[in-house]
Amino acid sequence: QASLAQRAGAGVGHRRRCRAPRRGAPPAGMADKEYAEDHAAEQFETTMSTIRRYFEREQFDKALPLCNKALEMRPDCAVARRCKIFALLNLSRWTDALQVCDKLSCSQDSFRFEKAYCQYRLNKFAEALDALKKDDSGDVARHKKLEAQIRYRMGDYETCAKMYEELYEEDQEETGCLVNALASHVSGGCGEEAMRLMGDNESLLESSYELNFNLACAYLDKGKLDKAEECLEDARRICAEEIMEAEELAEEDVGQLDDHEELAAIDVQRACVLQRRGSQEDHEKAGEVYDRVLKRRGAADSVDITVLAVASNNAVAMRSKGKLLDALKRINLASKESLEHKLTKKAAPPVRHQQVHLVDSRFQNRRSAA
Repeated sequence: QASLAQRAGAGVGHRRRCRAPRRGAPPAGMADKEYAEDHAAEQFETTMSTIRRYFEREQFDKALPLCNKALEMRPDCAVARRCKIFALLNLSRWTDALQVCDKLSCSQDSFRFEKAYCQYRLNKFAEALDALKKDDSGDVARHKKLEAQIRYRMGDYETCAKMYEELYEEDQEETGCLVNALASHVSGGCGEEAMRLMGDNESLLESSYELNFNLACAYLDKGKLDKAEECLEDARRICAEEIMEAEELAEEDVGQLDDHEELAAIDVQRACVLQRRGSQEDHEKAGEVYDRVLKRRGAADSVDITVLAVASNNAVAMRSKGKLLDALKRINLASKESLEHKLTKKAAPPVRHQQVHLVDSRFQNRRSAA
């Protein structure tokens, strides 16, 4: 604002004979060194303000070069370091972020939690747990959530479920922890525990599609198909209402949601229920759902790869011999390396039904198991 005011003042009165000071020249009486320090400080603050503005707009690709610029000006600035790591994490550049954390391991702010998170995302689970043990940030809840997430990916579902239940008891506003506790019980083959847990928190089913979805998985595992379908219908209704509100859609636009990526997981799970029922009519309906979801593969807003894998494998299982060759081409989708750690140990070999919803420990957003 000051610089704009100076420019405006310089332009007032075109008959002025005294020239304004040359831009960049130090004011009279100020030593060159003092002026250079003030100028550098002003440049740094401007850069940091721009970084904050980009962060607020979630334009992390634009913020990252400025983070580098800020670190060139002040290499020892902890805030600038944290900004760079934050930008890299939000750009999913796990390897780059890990390298920055390693480089700063001897600094006062060692970024051990961020290092553990990068290793977790790079599927280096043992290293992530080791780094987490050394984290002295003092944020116990954050530490515990990441450890639970790592243990889930390691297949230690019993420990993971216990940790999430404890987190939920400590803060019952954190329904994401309850979602994850259910996910862990179901993935560990303890559907009864998931049902017990939701029996104590039944009122929450009215407002959470993730809880309905995960409870449906528990029912499906136990062969309670009617109850599973009922939960999935509620999950779809709640999810659709949330999407319509978030995207400001009118009631007459509800048909546009049929191909929405967030509803795909629920639709595929409903198709699994139909497939398990076994009638020819139910098989046909399930096949239509699988085909519709698979057609979205490669689209800009394509559904999660685990959902595509389940749809692909289940579609193969339903094919007649005459169509088997065409169906087998789809199976390659489920053998991609990116699926190696996205499917639970229980579901990875047969890929029989859709994965439970697991809330990411960093962003705490709705998403399929990451």
